[in-house]
Amino acid sequence: MVLTLLNTVILLYIPLLNMALPLWIALHTHAPLWIASVLYGLNTVSVMLMQVGLARRVTNACEARRSIFFATLLLCAACFLFAAMAMPSAVWLTVVLALLAALLHVLGEMMHMAGAWDLSFRLAPPGLEGEYQGFFNISSAAAEMFGPILLTALLVGWGWPGWVLLAIAFPAAGFVIMVLFGRQAYLPRDLSD
Repeated sequence: MVLTLLNTVILLYIPLLNMALPLWIALHTHAPLWIASVLYGLNTVSVMLMQVGLARRVTNACEARRSIFFATLLLCAACFLFAAMAMPSAVWLTVVLALLAALLHVLGEMMHMAGAWDLSFRLAPPGLEGEYQGFFNISSAAAEMFGPILLTALLVGWGWPGWVLLAIAFPAAGFVIMVLFGRQAYLPRDLSD
C-alpha cells in the first residue's frame, strides 16, 4: 500500500507532460505553442528506442530502488528546467530548456518504470501476484485522475513555488522508497540482493 501511494506521487510525471506542461507553455512562457507537441513526440520516440535497454539494467531489488531514486532526481531537475522556461529570455533559449527538461523527464520516466515494476513484483507474496499488481496499478489510475487538477493548480496557478514543491515531492517519494523497501523487516520476499 505504501509503495502504491509513493508510486502515485512519482507518476504525476504523466499528467505533467500530458496536461500541465502544455498549459504552462501557453500561459507562462514565450515558447511557441507547437513545442508541446515536439516534447510529447520526443517522449514517445525516446521510450520506443530506450525503454528496453534501460529496463534490462534493473535485475535485483537494490538496482530497482536505486533506479527509482535516480529517476526522481532526474524528474526534480526537469521540473526546475521547465520552470526556468518562464524566465525572460530569447525564444530559442526557452526551446532549448524545454528540450533538455523533456529529455530528463523521459529518462526519469523510463528509469522509474523499470524500478517500480521490478519492486512491485518482488513485494507480492507467492500466489498473490495478480492481486498485488491489480492494487499497484491503482497508482497509475490515481495519478491520471487527480494529477491534472492538482498539477494545473500547483504549476499553472502557483508558478515557480508550485514547480519547486513538485521538484521536492519527486525525490522525497523516491527517498522514502529507498529507505522503507531497503529494510528486510518490511518485505515478504528476500529483497536484499
